[in-house]
Amino acid sequence: MRLDLPTAGRVARRWLPVAAWLACSLFTTAQAADDIVVAQIGPFTGLPSPDAPDINTGAKAYFEQVNRSGGINGRKITLFTLDDRFTADGFKAALPQAL
Repeated sequence: MRLDLPTAGRVARRWLPVAAWLACSLFTTAQAADDIVVAQIGPFTGLPSPDAPDINTGAKAYFEQVNRSGGINGRKITLFTLDDRFTADGFKAALPQAL
């Protein structure tokens, strides 16, 4: 099935924040010996995008549940959130901070 350009653009705009969040979630670093830090880079300002705040809320709720249950092998999960302002340059600037 071939998508016309406007449809492909809408699909890309909708799923790009999700893909970015998933990619950044793979990069976890230790904030302290007992913490697992997960970074989320998303469009919290700029063009209206409900995906990033919704994903953030869901991730926080899940991580809180995991932490209340003892974490992962006793290690707590912390969510580190960065705003890319729904721009490529914003994402590029935020990525080094997430790593």
